[in-house]
Amino acid sequence: MAKDFWLYRKSLLKKRVSPKSKKSLASQPYWILLPIWVRESYSKSKKELKKNRQFLTDVLWGQYCLFLFIRMQDDVLDGHVKSSSILFVADQFLFEAQRIFSNYFNYSSRFWQFYQQSLQGTTRAIFHVNRLEQSPKSNPEDLLKAYANVNAVFYIGSVAACIYFGKVRHFSYIKKFCDEIAIASQILDDFQDIEQDMKRKRFNYVANVLLRAKVKKKINYAEALKLISRNLLYTPLGSELFADVRRRFRRAGTILSTLGIKEVEKVFKHYDKVLEQMEISFHRRRVRSLFGKI
Repeated sequence: MAKDFWLYRKSLLKKRVSPKSKKSLASQPYWILLPIWVRESYSKSKKELKKNRQFLTDVLWGQYCLFLFIRMQDDVLDGHVKSSSILFVADQFLFEAQRIFSNYFNYSSRFWQFYQQSLQGTTRAIFHVNRLEQSPKSNPEDLLKAYANVNAVFYIGSVAACIYFGKVRHFSYIKKFCDEIAIASQILDDFQDIEQDMKRKRFNYVANVLLRAKVKKKINYAEALKLISRNLLYTPLGSELFADVRRRFRRAGTILSTLGIKEVEKVFKHYDKVLEQMEISFHRRRVRSLFGKI
């Protein structure tokens, strides 16, 4: 089991951005940024910020443990990890997260209700997405809702911060922000992973949008890929998907702005830049496919 964990850890580290890239705070996952923003927004002085530093450190570690717990299970489900013994390691991260959060919230706290609901929401949604992606005729809107639910585990760090700072009423806004970001990010991932997912006989959201109402009951996967490519090249569907992602990012930014979290502006400049680069790359491939190299 220990060997499986270190092999898994090595594969994760390969995907990390090198320190030489000078990765900015704005490019960190939203679920890392949110507890930081909440702490900075609700701490009234530098002295209070310093006092709450350990709380923030612990919350981020607890949230990261939950990420690893879910990530390991998902990788086993998707076949990325061959040995199921890694699931026992995943459990250790779950126990560590519970230990960390219990330092700040007793078991009568409403935090644990959010905690259980979020974990259950994520684990159930993972299986729901897996089922929906097995069909080219799934309702795309159902997939988007399921994508948001998969990310429910990432509410937990922000819930902890809101409760700790006495701002529970703000959590509904933060949840909406998380859902919009999760959906927008997953659409972009689906866009990049269409071919890989299709090889695994998985019809992600983008594939379902591009194939909807145009497939037979029994579909040849090679034909499906051709149809997807044709729709990306000769229809506005690709551009419409990018436009939807941009709208969701902007809605998310507006939601957090209402809470007075100013740092969100820098992050969404980063998101806009990433989205613009992806869109330019898509249109270049589209032009080359239609007209050859120019």
